[in-house]
Amino acid sequence: GDVPRLELLRAEVEAARGLNRLTEAEMGLAVSRAALVELAGQEIPPRVEGQLLREVSMIDLERLHRLARQNRPDLLGSEQVLASARSSRSAAVAGWVPDVSLGLGRQTIDAGGSRSSFWKASVGFAIPLWAPFRQRGQLMEAAADGARADAELESLVRSTRMEVESAYLAYQMSHKRITLFDERILSLATESHRVARESYEQGKATYLELLAAQQTLNTSRIDRVEALFSYQQAIAELEFSVGTDLSTQEAAR
Repeated sequence: GDVPRLELLRAEVEAARGLNRLTEAEMGLAVSRAALVELAGQEIPPRVEGQLLREVSMIDLERLHRLARQNRPDLLGSEQVLASARSSRSAAVAGWVPDVSLGLGRQTIDAGGSRSSFWKASVGFAIPLWAPFRQRGQLMEAAADGARADAELESLVRSTRMEVESAYLAYQMSHKRITLFDERILSLATESHRVARESYEQGKATYLELLAAQQTLNTSRIDRVEALFSYQQAIAELEFSVGTDLSTQEAAR
């Protein structure tokens, strides 16, 4: 009977709110599981287990840029388009060279019992009358295609660098958040709850103060889980920006 009626009612309200959040979380889990089944194309085990915190060694930004240049399919495809355009231009330039034909033959003349032989060589050049006009058009078209492919590749390289730098910055920030939770926030919230419980048991604190400390601890734990989710999402976006699995790259170093 040492707990006021108002504090008891507040505790019941918090318990009801906690139950409501639990129901929402279970519904969200069911929706996420259905989406996972659809993406995987097969039924998944009843429990999906794994570590929330995935350790990825810190990689310097320049190495990330090199990985993106080596692995991103869009960059590789753009480089192939540029190489094809350059090959077409080279072929158009080669079209200006006339066709050259070489001939070598031996002729023998038999005149009244005497036979004489001689060799002859011939060189011929074949140039169609319309060649200069046709080749000029092909060369201009190939040059335009090459310039366009080069500009597209340069634009794609710039946008890729920006994506990598943005993803890298997001990864660093999320990593700092995890470190802050593990080194300060959770320890402070846990210590605050311990002090509030001891004070309540000694009659120095009210039950409402104990509930507030418990709520702070629970909120800190929830915030850490959300920070872990943001951290995993940042890693996925960073790997997408460089076009490869960073864990594999780290193991290969």
